Amino acid sequence: LSEEEVVQLAESAGEGFEEGTEQNEEEVKGDSSHLRRPAKVYMKQEDKYKDLHSTAYTFLVVGIAGLAFVALNALGIITFIGNMLAYVLYTAIFGGCIVVAVTSFKDAKKAKAQIQGEEDLTANVKKWLEENITETVLSEVEDDSLGDEINYLNKMEHMAKLLTKAFPELDADYADQLCEEFYGEKFE
Repeated sequence: LSEEEVVQLAESAGEGFEEGTEQNEEEVKGDSSHLRRPAKVYMKQEDKYKDLHSTAYTFLVVGIAGLAFVALNALGIITFIGNMLAYVLYTAIFGGCIVVAVTSFKDAKKAKAQIQGEEDLTANVKKWLEENITETVLSEVEDDSLGDEINYLNKMEHMAKLLTKAFPELDADYADQLCEEFYGEKFE
């Protein structure tokens, strides 16, 4: 981020930023390592599987019920749909629900196949964190002149860098999540 963008962000955050003060200018011009990429929430494969499986069944039930509704209208048992355009639209919508259901079932199957691999990787990562991340390692990035929040973020970033170096196949957002969990369990 440029210096102007940082100033704009600080002003828009409403944190009492006053232009011209030495402290704020130093913060703007100083170390910007505390500015991070937007946080994303990593969804574990097991959770993704459950979500997709639930979605698939929901869309399947809605699609089948909707097509049955259209069929009952076409047979004259129910008289809710009045013209051919409505028949086409309802059929397309409920047919689309079934397509979404089939796609979700396929994606759920893929996610289910990846669950065990992710669990094994997670176990290895947690073991590595336990063996390699200590107070000494984290104190390397601690700066007494910075606030607790910034120091915490620096520690998380340092841990994530070390972790992704040791496990390059690990998703960055998942690495962040595992680091936060580990830090919370071990150091807080």
